[in-house]
Amino acid sequence: MKTLLITILISITSNASYIQMLNYSKNSEYKKVLNEAKYSLADYQNPKLHLLWAKSAQKLGKMTIAMGAYERVLILEPKNKEAKKALELIYSQTNREGLSTNPSEGSKKNKVRAQANLSLGHDSNVNANASGDDLDGYYGLDVGVDEVSSSFARVTANISYLYNFEEYDNWFIKSTLDIYYQNNFNAHLYDLTVPTAEIALGYIKGDYLYYLPISYNNINYLNKNLLNIFAFTPRVRVNFLEKGLWDTSLIYAQRNYIETVDIGKDAKTYGFQTGVYWSTTNAQLHLNGKYESRTADKADKADNDRFVDANFFTLDSNLKYYFTSSFIAEAHYLFRYSDYSDDIGTDATPSDISRDDYISEIDLKFSYLLNKDMEIYVRDTYTQSLSTYIPSEYHKNIFLLGFQIRY
Repeated sequence: MKTLLITILISITSNASYIQMLNYSKNSEYKKVLNEAKYSLADYQNPKLHLLWAKSAQKLGKMTIAMGAYERVLILEPKNKEAKKALELIYSQTNREGLSTNPSEGSKKNKVRAQANLSLGHDSNVNANASGDDLDGYYGLDVGVDEVSSSFARVTANISYLYNFEEYDNWFIKSTLDIYYQNNFNAHLYDLTVPTAEIALGYIKGDYLYYLPISYNNINYLNKNLLNIFAFTPRVRVNFLEKGLWDTSLIYAQRNYIETVDIGKDAKTYGFQTGVYWSTTNAQLHLNGKYESRTADKADKADNDRFVDANFFTLDSNLKYYFTSSFIAEAHYLFRYSDYSDDIGTDATPSDISRDDYISEIDLKFSYLLNKDMEIYVRDTYTQSLSTYIPSEYHKNIFLLGFQIRY
């Protein structure tokens, strides 16, 4: 009898907590909902309590708390469509898509996803050129080449298909097609088109994801079918401490120049990258480091263009902050050091100084989600390249106003 009374008392107390949370929610007192949920005597068997917990956290912009609460809903009620739909949006916004061990993500349902961006902008130096005065001073004559600025329209699109093997648990194939196109209104010579196709075999179990992608892209630039790149980048991702994600991959790439004049630039690249993602209540932080070594295919360097063999070291960081569930700010900083094997000397002006490039880039983006599938944003990117080789120096600023739609 004593056990029965305790069980009834706990049940009544739990239900009372949920009712109190519901009353707070109706009055838009979402912080009180979260406090009541934390100190409730509920035995976590009521999916409605966790659903209300998740919705209230989302209203406050606390996306990590909301994600955890929605996941608990699906543990208790795996077929809850509202929780599944909300989680898919959060995973997409926080770069966790396909990486969670949540039951909804382990579904055998195959998925097609697509998104498209349309943006208008202005590039202060669309040809990434050193200033005319610097070039004239370097060459000792008037070369007649200067920075070109242009307004532009940019379109990017992505479509992917995820296929889960029913007969082999945890294995999947993902295929992706990306399109990048930029039309420069005042400088069509520098229009850029890059289609990319990728197919990958993946395996996910527990906190581990193993991903084997093969990609191929073609770059059309300077009115040329300039080059294509084949790449293989095997990857491992690990979830840790509930809020963290560690990602590392090896890099192999082969680039082939199609136009005859550029054949000497064909090269192979080997490297690796490693980085961590970390989520807090309202933010996601990404830190990444990468090393690449590029070598020309031809053994006879005299047949090749200069500045092909090089080592690249890249550090980048990205911070995304949710002021609310709809208003998002993002800041990205990148630094890249390039160490070339060639010196900067010419027959006319000999020099034993090697070429070294130092590139810094700051990228700021502010987004507003109109709904779960549509977003408008403004973005500003400033890039500066310093170098021991004057023709490689430049600075540029790109401003964008864009619209994104997802399916």
